[in-house]
Amino acid sequence: MNQQYVYGSLGRKRREEYQSMVRYKLEEAEWKYSDVNERWQQIKNLMMETAKDVCGMSKGPGRHKETW
Repeated sequence: MNQQYVYGSLGRKRREEYQSMVRYKLEEAEWKYSDVNERWQQIKNLMMETAKDVCGMSKGPGRHKETW
């Protein structure tokens, strides 16, 4: 029971860190494009970079093959 609390608080801290970093980067971003699709790509890249900084990347390939 105690471990769940620890993991929950860690997840909450990471989420708050991610949110604050995204907000900061959005405020500081130079909006180069006026096209909706290009603007979305810029926002998506910003969020992906922030997630990589906060959470890191997994090692190696996925454990399960995709079968549709």
